[in-house]
Amino acid sequence: MDTIVVINESHSLMEEQENILSQFNYEFYKIPSSGMVLSEISQMVEELSNYDNVVFVSPIPAAFSIIINKMKNGNWNSKVYNFHNDKREKVELPNGKIIMKVASTGWVLV
Repeated sequence: MDTIVVINESHSLMEEQENILSQFNYEFYKIPSSGMVLSEISQMVEELSNYDNVVFVSPIPAAFSIIINKMKNGNWNSKVYNFHNDKREKVELPNGKIIMKVASTGWVLV
């Protein structure tokens, strides 16, 4: 398998991003807009390990990529953690639309 592009299902690639990715044979791994619980993220990571290339469409994973490369080169000694919350709350917007948002409690460091 070649390349998997991890992207929120409510987002799309910009033209320049599509042009950059055109060098790869790629498919999408769409993240639900409601988010994922930690067990789903762990499962996703297992699935992503089957690809030659994994591309995240978000600025935060870019920081993780830089850190990982520094770790590989022995230039990073700090532990890295991320906040995660499996809890979601339903919220009704003024227009009647129901959305899910991350709860204010239930946070863990992973």
